[in-house]
Amino acid sequence: MTAVTGKHMTIRAAEKRYRIPHTTLWQHLKSGSTVKQTGRKLVFNTEQEKELVKRIQNLRKTGISVTPKVIRKEAFEYCLENNIKNTFNITKGLAGMDWYYGFIKRHSEMNP
Repeated sequence: MTAVTGKHMTIRAAEKRYRIPHTTLWQHLKSGSTVKQTGRKLVFNTEQEKELVKRIQNLRKTGISVTPKVIRKEAFEYCLENNIKNTFNITKGLAGMDWYYGFIKRHSEMNP
């Protein structure tokens, strides 16, 4: 990527020399990152997820049964309160199950 951004060679020349597909190189140049992004972009950053985990743990301490639906609702409400862009279901007021499974995978201590 530095060969192209440093104006040492054209995009086409870099594709051929390093055997990188055109779209892959273009996406890296557009994003400014050489890290491969797989899957969807996360809704929360690390700090926000820590706050959400604390919020859910506080619910547990008060005796509320923390079910998957409760976790998904808390995630949705956290986004609303903090103006975080998301693709959650506005009609139901819940984060999706895909988000939930990823969240549980990242934070196994939240597993009900």
